[in-house]
Amino acid sequence: ELVRESEAERTSVLASAASSFEEALRLKADYAAAQYYLALTRQQQGDLDSAIARIETLLATYPGELGAGFELAILYIQVERFDDAILLLEQIVAIDSEHSNARWYLSALYEQNGLLGSAIKQLEVVADLNPDNEAVAQRLLELEAGVVGVVLPEPLDETGEEDIFEGSALEEVE
Repeated sequence: ELVRESEAERTSVLASAASSFEEALRLKADYAAAQYYLALTRQQQGDLDSAIARIETLLATYPGELGAGFELAILYIQVERFDDAILLLEQIVAIDSEHSNARWYLSALYEQNGLLGSAIKQLEVVADLNPDNEAVAQRLLELEAGVVGVVLPEPLDETGEEDIFEGSALEEVE
């Protein structure tokens, strides 16, 4: 009973949030933060196609939004659009060579495509950027030993990472 009530509350809160973001977009169609958070809300509601469309639209207007680009890459992975995810992650690391999570997922996708050398190169950079991260060190050792995984990894736990929206269009509060 408690689980059902909790799920009903979650559904209600997500619907309310979506409604608020949609209203914000009616008032200011180019409000990047509302567009982004509506996409995340749609993702939480399980409407991945809508979430993808929202972030693609956002990136068409604000192509330099790496946080939104990364989120879109994760959505592409969730709907098994792996080639699109690879292309986007490659663009992200070309712009921000220290984006560890982009490199982490790019490594996993390269690994999934049998590009072990490319996967290892990405993980080497991630290991240099995160020298105390045991998961990265372990995965790098496994790949170097030829142990290939079949499951995409969870995001890296990067402590002290800056707000991905700081100084971006998504930081606006107009």
